[in-house]
Amino acid sequence: MTEASASNAWMVTPDKTIVTHPANGAILSGITRSTVIRLAREAGYKVEERPFTLTEALAAKELFVTGTT
Repeated sequence: MTEASASNAWMVTPDKTIVTHPANGAILSGITRSTVIRLAREAGYKVEERPFTLTEALAAKELFVTGTT
């Protein structure tokens, strides 16, 4: 799981870690993504930039997507 066609995909794990795929040219790396990461860290959340699997997504506390549209 990396992203939607014009949005970034995010997962919140059961231990409240926010996970999103790293910006490496294969996904959108933009202002909204950077802002979500910054705000999450400022709010005290742990943020991991790594791929996540369908199995992890099915066990997630929540999933969401972000985009600038």
